[in-house]
Amino acid sequence: MNHVEPLSQRHPARMSLTPGQHSLIATAYDRGAFDVSPPNCAKAVFAKKQIGFVCLHALEKSERH
Repeated sequence: MNHVEPLSQRHPARMSLTPGQHSLIATAYDRGAFDVSPPNCAKAVFAKKQIGFVCLHALEKSERH
């Protein structure tokens, strides 16, 4: 049986993003969630990721002030 290390252990130098970058990513996921091309299951994933990046944006912004 293969053991897989958690992603954080494989890539310890995780890139941190600025609040503006979180906002840009959230906007991209928001557009993906409302695009008519992808199937509904993909749009639901985009919507969930958009919410996460909006939260990260707000958190980073509040920590910097």
